[in-house]
Amino acid sequence: MDITDITKDTENVSIEAHVVEVGEPRTVNTKFGPRQVADAVIEDKTGRINLTLWQEKIDEVKNSKKVEIENAYVREWNNSLSLNISKDTTIKCSNE
Repeated sequence: MDITDITKDTENVSIEAHVVEVGEPRTVNTKFGPRQVADAVIEDKTGRINLTLWQEKIDEVKNSKKVEIENAYVREWNNSLSLNISKDTTIKCSNE
C-alpha cells in the first residue's frame, strides 16, 4: 500500500517507508499505566504520514532508516492522519 492510498479509519495497513524523523518520547497515562509514546514521520514515493510509536518500538524505529509495517491502523488526530500500532502490528526495521 502507498501512503496516498491511506484514508481515515483504514485497517490492516501494510507499508514500506523511510523514517524521516522520530520525536522525543513523552510519558502518557493509559489504562495500562504510564507508557512512553513518540511521534514519528515516515514517507514513501507518494507522501508522508505520522506514525505513533509506543515503548520499545520508539528506539527501534529511531535507529532505523527504513521500516516495514504490517497490520497497522489509521486514525485522525488534530486534522492529520496517523498510522497507529496495535499488539498485532509487526515492524521490521533496517538501515538500508
